[in-house]
Amino acid sequence: MEGWRLEALRRLLFYSRQEAGMWVASTPERPNGVSERAWRQWETGAAPVPADVSASICGLVKWRQEIITSGFATSTWVDTADQWAEKHTLPLRYWRPYQSAIAAIQAARLSG
Repeated sequence: MEGWRLEALRRLLFYSRQEAGMWVASTPERPNGVSERAWRQWETGAAPVPADVSASICGLVKWRQEIITSGFATSTWVDTADQWAEKHTLPLRYWRPYQSAIAAIQAARLSG
């Protein structure tokens, strides 16, 4: 995956670089993910995007789209990670993509 695509998908999912590094890049080998600096290097093309990171972010984009088309998302906006944890059983990594899905649903309603 090209760095610019990684950045575009990160932004689509409402992740900061720090959040993406922590949640998208985490694996059993990297349980805490990667630093913001490492993520930035991938986005700028200074380092190649690992295949597992590409697969992970693509999976989250697919999940987001499924939420939008399934009607699972409500119009309940969750401002903080703590609020997400109180209301949902899904891992915290889904919080920002869920926000993104709600924003897309609301935008579609406005455009009729």
